[in-house]
Amino acid sequence: TPCSLVETMSTSYAIESGKLVAREASSGTVLWFNEFGGCPVFKMLPLLDEGECLVLLDPGASKQPTFENLLRVKTDGSVAWRAPLPRSHDAYADLLSTDAGIEARTWQGIRVLVNPTNGSVREVGFSK
Repeated sequence: TPCSLVETMSTSYAIESGKLVAREASSGTVLWFNEFGGCPVFKMLPLLDEGECLVLLDPGASKQPTFENLLRVKTDGSVAWRAPLPRSHDAYADLLSTDAGIEARTWQGIRVLVNPTNGSVREVGFSK
């Protein structure tokens, strides 16, 4: 898994061997690392103003037909929320920041805008 690194005001986040690793930005000291239920981290998107980040868990990591794998992680490593899926038997496959806001896409091709404060989603289209 390639490592990506993002720094906020006080914390830097990196994906290392499928785990989200949080370090103190000034010293590099590891604050915590987590796989979130044993599922590897696939992608992350920082919320720079708040020092937290959105995390997309590997969509293929669960045997469940409906896998709510998009979550917001607080600075202490705990999960603030999991975004609901617009339909059952799906999982989120991508996460990106766009001019319209934070967008997620599911395996079924549904595009949603994600409210970073509470995790609610609004369907905005279809893409395959």
